[in-house]
Amino acid sequence: PKLVSEGKIEEPVTSINEEKLQVSENNKTRAFSESTVWGAIGESFDHQDEGYDNLILVSKMPRYITEKFGIEGDMYIYRDHAYENMVSEEDAIAAGRKTTRGRRKIHFHNLGMQKMADALLSIENPVMTIDDTLKEGNPKVVMILPEFGNNDAPLYAVLSFYSDTPINGILTRKPHIVLTVAERDFFGTEDRPGWSELISKAIEENRVLDYNKNEGHTLSVIAQHTRLGNITEASLNNSISQFLKKINTFKQKKKIQYSRKASTDGAAAKPTVNIPMRNRSQFKIYTKENAEQIISGIACSTLSFNDGTHGIIKNKGELVDLMWRRLNSTDEGKRGGIIVY
Repeated sequence: PKLVSEGKIEEPVTSINEEKLQVSENNKTRAFSESTVWGAIGESFDHQDEGYDNLILVSKMPRYITEKFGIEGDMYIYRDHAYENMVSEEDAIAAGRKTTRGRRKIHFHNLGMQKMADALLSIENPVMTIDDTLKEGNPKVVMILPEFGNNDAPLYAVLSFYSDTPINGILTRKPHIVLTVAERDFFGTEDRPGWSELISKAIEENRVLDYNKNEGHTLSVIAQHTRLGNITEASLNNSISQFLKKINTFKQKKKIQYSRKASTDGAAAKPTVNIPMRNRSQFKIYTKENAEQIISGIACSTLSFNDGTHGIIKNKGELVDLMWRRLNSTDEGKRGGIIVY
């Protein structure tokens, strides 16, 4: 692994060199690299949203989404919610983070950085994809992932397409956002349905868009309760057809005419509002504990640094020290590019 400094993670235009990584036995490849995911995760620990920079660019749109639904562009995560997905309330308090949003208490998922990274990467190869579009709302899907949470049940991601959220003040593009990565039990309660109930309802309502039978063992616990056998090629084709109609109707209603190609393919659109720049006098100081947390999900024994000055890093302690020095010597807005791959 090498430490490299990329460009500003906050900007719509990226200079990330995307790798093609194998993700399944059928030789399907990711449209994005592991390094971009870890870069976005690291950026979410930098600071809380100050009202204009809640979106963090993760990558180009996953190839799975583009090929299945024809949706192109970039994929983002919410800065604050991604952080809340990964840490406990105790961690947030220790880091000086808010634990309430308005009058509502924030729920901290405590998944950890590694599970979050694995979940985002596995969006290219979900177990099941379900249409979760609300009436008159923008297109949205729930993706059951082949990664397990702390409850020994599969994690899920919710992807919202053509959101009205500004991209750090830029209002001319409607971003595609991973709203959350979270846990759900196989069997639910009165207050929170489990996978058994949600999948059964999705099958009944013809909202299952894709089912990867090669990953079917992920749902073996509830297989007899959900009638997975009712998912057929014909039912999937019908569900996708209805979902594509929802996408087209939404785009026409919102007059979405611009190209949905990734922002890496052209110049960034100019912002339509003035965005206050972060006060440089409030430059955040990182501790070595912060640096270790950022790289804790990456296991390695021999590391090399690619700037021609530091040579070989032989253990994790040296990498933590180097990350700590880099975080405190790099301008804010560029820290998301200090990544490990």
